[in-house]
Amino acid sequence: MDLEQKVNQSFQQLNSDEIQCLNFIIEHKDIVSNSTLNEISKLCHVSASFLFRTIKKVGYSGFSELKYEIKKEENTLKEMTGQPENINCKLHEDIDKTIKYFNTVNHTEMFRSIMEASRIFSYGTGWEQKMAAEKITRNFIYSGKFVTNFPALEELSVAEKALNEKDIVFLISLSGNNERIVNIAKDFKRRNIKMVSITQFGTNKLAGISTYNLYYYASEFHKPRHRSIVSLYILVELFSLHYKLFTEQLENGGLQNG
Repeated sequence: MDLEQKVNQSFQQLNSDEIQCLNFIIEHKDIVSNSTLNEISKLCHVSASFLFRTIKKVGYSGFSELKYEIKKEENTLKEMTGQPENINCKLHEDIDKTIKYFNTVNHTEMFRSIMEASRIFSYGTGWEQKMAAEKITRNFIYSGKFVTNFPALEELSVAEKALNEKDIVFLISLSGNNERIVNIAKDFKRRNIKMVSITQFGTNKLAGISTYNLYYYASEFHKPRHRSIVSLYILVELFSLHYKLFTEQLENGGLQNG
C-alpha cells in the first residue's frame, strides 16, 4: 500500500495539521527522500515529534520506513520502459468514458432538485474526495448556490439530524462501500433527504441508496502502484458546467420550469 492509499485509509482519524503535513510529503516526495525528519518538520512548520507521530498514525514504523517506501517508488519509476504511453492511454480512456457516460444520462431531475433545495451540503470520504467536495462548493458559487462542506465525518454526523427533506447532500466516495457513510445515507433515505452520490463506476452500496448518481472511471496502475482519479475532477467540472447551463437556459426561457 502506497502513501496516498495509507492516507486515504486513515483520513477520518487525521486532523487538519496532520493532513497538511502529509499533503506536503505527497507533493514533495523528491525532497523527503533526501532529507531528515528534522528538515521536513521545519518545512511543515511542526515539531519533529509531531511529524513522527503523524507518520506512525498512517501506518509507518517511522520516518526511515517512509523514506524507504518513497525511494522504492522512485526506483520503480526509473526502471519503467515504455510505460508512459500506456499511462497516457489509460488516463485518456478514463476521462473519455467518464464524459461519455455522463452524457448518456438525463440529469434534468437532479438539476431541478438542486435548484429547488433549501440547503446543499457535501462530504468527501478521503482527502482526494474532500478536494472534489471543495471544488463543488466553489463552482456552485457561480450559479448562485452556496454549499456547506463537511470536512470531517464527525461534523456530518453531528449535523445529520438537522437536515430535512428540503435539503440535498453530495456524498463523494471511491468505492461507495464505506460503512459509516453508507449508514448515514440509509438514515437520509429513511427521512426522504435527497442525495447525489459520486463514486467510481460500478455497483456499490452508496449509489444504490442515493437519489441520484454520478460516476467516474478510475484505473489502477500496477507500475507504478497508483489509482488515478483524475476523471473525478473532470466529472465535477463537467457536472458544474452543465448545471450552470441548465439554470441559464431556464432563466432565458429555453427550458420549461415545472
